[in-house]
Amino acid sequence: MLVSLDTRARNLGTAKLDGLDFSANYVLDTRFASFDASVTGNYRLSQKSRALPSLPVADDLAFNTPVFRIQGTLGTRVGGLRAQVIWNHTSGYKRGTVEFGQTRVSAFDAINLFFKYDVKSKSAWGSDLSFTLNVQNLFDVSPPEFRSAAGLGFDTTQGSAFSIGRIVQFGVSKKF
Repeated sequence: MLVSLDTRARNLGTAKLDGLDFSANYVLDTRFASFDASVTGNYRLSQKSRALPSLPVADDLAFNTPVFRIQGTLGTRVGGLRAQVIWNHTSGYKRGTVEFGQTRVSAFDAINLFFKYDVKSKSAWGSDLSFTLNVQNLFDVSPPEFRSAAGLGFDTTQGSAFSIGRIVQFGVSKKF
C-alpha cells in the first residue's frame, strides 16, 4: 500500500487592497532645543478577498475591520534628553454579526510617552550610557467593548485596541 501525503501550505486566496497612506513631519531646530511633530496614517478605501478561487469575493471593509488608523507624535530634544508623546487612534467599525445586541465597536485612542537620556560623560562608565522610560497607554484606557460568546470582552482579531492596559518600562543601555 502506497500513501502520499502532501502537507505543504498553499496560498490559494487572493486579496485586493486600495487605500491612502500618508505621512508628514516637521523639525524645528533652535539654539537650545529641537522640536518635532509627525503624523502618519492609513485610510482603507477598499479591501476585497477570496479564500479560494471557487468562493465568492468578500468585502472585508463592510464589517469587522477598522478603516482608519492614525498616529501623531510631538517630541523635543534638549541636550541629552529626548521626550516624546505619541497618540494612536483606530477607528470604530460595524459588527458583521450582532452578538448580544452590539452592532458597532467604538474607536480607540491611546497616548504613549517616551523619554531617553544620553549621559554625557568622559569616564568609561558614563560614555555611551542611556536611560529610557516608556509608558504605553498612559491613561490606562480600556479597549472598546466587544460583546462575544467567547467572553473575551475585546477584539483580538483586528488589533484595534491595546488590551493590556498601562505598561511602564525602564531601560538602561551601555555600549562596551
